Amino acid sequence: MDIWSSRTMEPYIASQSTILMPISITGQNITNGLREALAAWGLNEEKLICITSDNASNIKLAAELNGWIRLQCFSTDSTWL
Repeated sequence: MDIWSSRTMEPYIASQSTILMPISITGQNITNGLREALAAWGLNEEKLICITSDNASNIKLAAELNGWIRLQCFSTDSTWL
């Protein structure tokens, strides 16, 4: 999953699909948005093993508030090493 802003600064959340978040991208708002997305897609949160995300503080907080395990993504590009 990832959160990003368009050139016009509209926040979007990308997981299985990309959806506009019509509110600011705080940890609490992301928490609610992710739970709503799981429900909309018919996914059972109890079967969720973990999420993968960058190290942004708002994403880390959302995972913590949801009680989810978060795995930080990493690059396999050797130029980053």
